[in-house]
This record gives sequence, structure tokens and C-alpha cells, in this order.
Amino acid sequence: MLNLFDMDTEQLMALAEYRDVLDKGQPFRKNFWQNEKQKTGIRLNCQVITKYCLEYVEGITVDKLPEYNLKQLREIFVKNRLSGMLQTVFDNDVLAVLKNAYPEEFKKRQLTEWMWSKHGIWNNDKYVIEAVQYMVLKEGIRRVELIPEYDWKKRLLKYGIYNVLSRFDWSIYKLFDFVYPGRFHPTDFKYKTKWRTNSVKKPMKTPVGLWTRFFQKISLPMTTYCF
Repeated sequence: MLNLFDMDTEQLMALAEYRDVLDKGQPFRKNFWQNEKQKTGIRLNCQVITKYCLEYVEGITVDKLPEYNLKQLREIFVKNRLSGMLQTVFDNDVLAVLKNAYPEEFKKRQLTEWMWSKHGIWNNDKYVIEAVQYMVLKEGIRRVELIPEYDWKKRLLKYGIYNVLSRFDWSIYKLFDFVYPGRFHPTDFKYKTKWRTNSVKKPMKTPVGLWTRFFQKISLPMTTYCF
């Protein structure tokens, strides 16, 4: 939540300027957003302005963000005279605006998984790497070479990021080769998937399996015959 007592003088002045933009219809002063873009880390002026826009103007608290999609949030920022911030400072990346405003909240699972479940963010390399590494870490995997031992389609669904595969032709290998380049070979994943699938779905192709099916069909116990 926005707290006036936590702000320094620069942030209070930035908030006052934004209120004048809303109330009086005047533009931000020249180079306001360009100066913000040059800053590194959390851009505090953008942070207080974003929070004021969402929480006070629109009545949207951080826990309510998952009720909106990215298009709706973009429209909210544009409607409230923040298109300059969105375009100039954050290169039209709505999620970057939100993560700048609520960095600690986006470390928690609810907002993290909501962010990654949004369609259209997988063209951003940083989000792909962040999402996959988060998933691997949460699964308790500390050694990269162990990754092919797991069923990743099931885990991608579990973390709500299965649609990231659409960028990689639905290939688990291509996804992990992108996140951990040069660490795997296609057969690391293909061999295990094929072996597990065949062993589960086609057990009757072994000699014992074929004899079992034969005796089941003629309704005789296998112990009747001696091989």
C-alpha cells in the first residue's frame, strides 16, 4: 500500500506533479520520464505514481491484480495519463511496471504464477528464464544434470506455465536448452520419455505378456502348461 510517510521529498514532489496532471490536465514536465528511464533498480518515482494510480484512483489493491488481464491494466494506465511512463520507461511492458511498483509482492507465489500464466509474455527471454528457474528451484532440484529425470509436462501444468512450450515447438528439450544452454542433448529427454511411455502403455509386447494374453483369451490358468 502507498504510504506517504515512507516517501522522501523527491517522491512526494513526483506524486504532487502526477496529481496536477490528473486534476488540472497539464502534462508532466519535459524529460520527466526520460530521467526516470536513466535510473537503475527500482524507480521510486514511478513506483509511487503507479501505486497511486491503481490504489487511490482505480481502487485496485495488489491482491486484486489477478482479477485483471494485461490488456485491461494497460488501458487503465493509458486512461490515467501514464502512457508516457509505460512507453518511455518500461518499453510498453505492463508487467515491468507492476514489478517495479510491487517488487516484494511479486516474489510470492500468487502474483508470480499469475504473471507467468498470462499469454503473450513468453517472447520476453527474461521471463522465460525466470519462470523455469523458479520452477526448478521449487521442485528442490539443485543439480542441473538431474533435470531430465523429471516429468516436466506435469510440472509445467502445476506451475501454470505450460504455454511457454508454444515458443519452443512444444519441446521440453528446446525449453531447457534455452534456459541452460549447452547442458543437455535431445536424447537426454527423448530416451527417457520413450522408455517410460513404452513400458507403461505397451506391456503386452514382452514374451510373458503375450503368453498371459493368450491364456486369458482361452480362460485357462498359465500354471496348466509347462514351458
